[in-house]
Amino acid sequence: MNNKSFLDTLEERASQFRRMIDEYEKDCNSLEQERVDEERYARIYDPHHPGYPKRAKSADRKRDNFKSALKDLKLLLARAEEELASFISLPLFIAA
Repeated sequence: MNNKSFLDTLEERASQFRRMIDEYEKDCNSLEQERVDEERYARIYDPHHPGYPKRAKSADRKRDNFKSALKDLKLLLARAEEELASFISLPLFIAA
């Protein structure tokens, strides 16, 4: 693999992480809105109340799972960007 294709691979990996992070953030926002809507519809806002909507609980759990995955993705993106920055800072005369 030559330097150009390796650089392209690193850039593509970072780009994929950014796209995934954007999608997961949108999903988190959507699930948060779903939870709020369900609470408003039921007029029950306490998750410990016996009549609390199951869909609100489910949306909350899913959102928490996405948030956990987002943390991991952000760490992976930071690592990918560090790799990219260190590769770019290498002298250009190094040939594959």
